[in-house]
Amino acid sequence: MLRLCLRQLCRTPVLKAGDSVSACLTSSSHCDGKPASLERLLAPFVPFTFTALTQISRHVDEELMERVAEEGGLRSFLSSHPELFALSKVGSVYVARRLQHRSAVFTPSGDGANPCCRHKETDTQPATRSLQRREDFGPFPKIQRAPLEVFRLFPTFFLPTEALRTHLCEVFSLAPSNSAVNETLASTVPPNTGPEALADFFIEKYEEFIDVIVVKDTNVESGEAQSKSFVRLRPTFAERAAFYEKEQLESTGSYEGCISHIMEAYRVEEYEQYRVARLIPVAEKLFPISAEMQQQATVLLPEGRCLIHVFVSAPDLFEVQNTPELSVRFILDPRFRPTTMCAKADIERQLAEIKESRVKHGLKIPIDRKKRRTLTRQLQFYIQPTPYLDERVWAYALLDLLPLDGPLLLSSALSKLPREMLDCSPPNVQRFLLNYTHLFCVIEGDRERLLQRADIPAPEQRSVSSVDTEEILLALYNLYPRRRHPDRGTCLERCMYSMPPLLRARLCQLDFVEDVLRKHPDKVEVLGVLDEELLKSDKSSNKRPHMLQVFRFVGEYQAELIRRYEALCAKIGQDPNKERLI
Repeated sequence: MLRLCLRQLCRTPVLKAGDSVSACLTSSSHCDGKPASLERLLAPFVPFTFTALTQISRHVDEELMERVAEEGGLRSFLSSHPELFALSKVGSVYVARRLQHRSAVFTPSGDGANPCCRHKETDTQPATRSLQRREDFGPFPKIQRAPLEVFRLFPTFFLPTEALRTHLCEVFSLAPSNSAVNETLASTVPPNTGPEALADFFIEKYEEFIDVIVVKDTNVESGEAQSKSFVRLRPTFAERAAFYEKEQLESTGSYEGCISHIMEAYRVEEYEQYRVARLIPVAEKLFPISAEMQQQATVLLPEGRCLIHVFVSAPDLFEVQNTPELSVRFILDPRFRPTTMCAKADIERQLAEIKESRVKHGLKIPIDRKKRRTLTRQLQFYIQPTPYLDERVWAYALLDLLPLDGPLLLSSALSKLPREMLDCSPPNVQRFLLNYTHLFCVIEGDRERLLQRADIPAPEQRSVSSVDTEEILLALYNLYPRRRHPDRGTCLERCMYSMPPLLRARLCQLDFVEDVLRKHPDKVEVLGVLDEELLKSDKSSNKRPHMLQVFRFVGEYQAELIRRYEALCAKIGQDPNKERLI
């Protein structure tokens, strides 16, 4: 890690994770000659994404960890420097990340200079030997005087160098006098520089302001390696680029001269990154970018988009390497790593118990789906972590399964998921959908919730007040517990949570006993007692009395319920006249 001070010649040695820092502890210094602080020495070892403290400590030099221990330990030390680090707890695991520092205030000048002291952003993934990448040097102050030309030449997102080369050829084929911008750029080009060499000239001239990635694609049908390069303006200068574009808009009334808008077609959108992540079968391991994978990506990406371009555009999500062959690694965000305190065998045992319980008790005891999904995610993480563990990848995969013309039953949508997605399902699907309202729209149906894409109009929904009491009674009749004898009756507590949400909302506006039950004596009878079984349970101690008021259906409704009850008894081989099911 190269530390740059305010004076250009005041530099410290390069420090990499795992290297000894014993010399740096005494020789590293800032411009004032003082030794580098402990938090600055520790900073390069803390990634920008949340990582478990145990993983961080493994990569820190032993001598440096001893100094951290003297300060109270890693967790205590990181929490004492909130200006540099963020500390959190995921389940029972403490995680931390390094904060990205950048100057929020700058004073632009006419020549594009930015005299403010700025903090550089860094990438947590080390550059490989074969991956030519110019990275920022760390979260230390550095003065950069970025000429306006870099904001006219390089967008803030990665684009193929070939596209930049084509653009510059078109620009300089026009008379420079037609544009003040072209004239300024042309004045910096040496004489006799051909159009094809313009991009290489500007990349070399402004290399300290840009990021360049070069990869060699060996997995092509022709068998010959193809070199592909991508370039962008460093994220450090994104604020200045935005200010430049704002100035252009105010002075000319358009973004015509802004390179980010000219090259907008090459901007890789977020959804493209999460879509192609599905093509990688395993997370946290290098996987070859084969010709087959690139072919599969064509149906997931806009026409003409290169898969490698998508990978390099998201360095926080993908790590691309050239050796031993062109490969990619999906980086699983620590936020989506299942938290588990159990061994693999314990998880398998708990899942087997849930399955056996379902077979043994049938519908009598409902399945704890949240627990089952949680355990299944944990088991999948043990066996083989996949990109589907990242909720964002899972969300866009679910979105692609939904129809474009309307809603689909939520249960039907989930049943269409492939096995590899089901094994990584979020534990609480309802909460998950609430976190992605920009993708999904949940609609309350008559019997079940519906799911549709958020980018299509939602169908008109009924008002709560339109629900009448007879409709509520019909729902209660259909939800009467099949194993409960009709003579015994039931209560609202036993049926409430299986009712459609619209009816539940209407019940909250009504007095259930007076407005619903007593208004229909020809259909139901109020028995005047509370459900003793539920009264004894701790879960019902805070329920309102009307939720436990026992009622039963009468007349033809009761006769039909008795017929259904007797049919169930006959199916399971039990005499309904001798012993009741429950």
